[in-house]
Amino acid sequence: MLLAFMDPLCVNLCPVLGRDLVAVEQALPKGINPVLLIVSVMPDRSPADVTQFISTNLTAKWAPGWHWLLGPDATLKITWLKWGEPLEPPKTNYVDVIDPQGYVRVIYPAPLFVSDVVHAVTVVSHE
Repeated sequence: MLLAFMDPLCVNLCPVLGRDLVAVEQALPKGINPVLLIVSVMPDRSPADVTQFISTNLTAKWAPGWHWLLGPDATLKITWLKWGEPLEPPKTNYVDVIDPQGYVRVIYPAPLFVSDVVHAVTVVSHE
């Protein structure tokens, strides 16, 4: 599993991370299809905001296993806390590689070294 915290209205590093995540997905060996969960760092973003982010910033399509968690402030704060993030919007522009047991194995900041992330996901998927 891959976990990222982003804002679909971000215009700085979020688009870079989005493109890098697509590059990771495209570079993964066949049969390795991790779920990607993107948690919004800003409350009350909408599916339309996500659609706009994707259409504006990404040239390739995202696979069906990629999910955005959107919601009101209270819901997002609970999620942030469960991931050890503060009540304020968490840091953005990084991706966690999480093993099948739920442990964070490695964290990569954006911009990603795609080959490093692909290697980590490949190793974790075979454990």
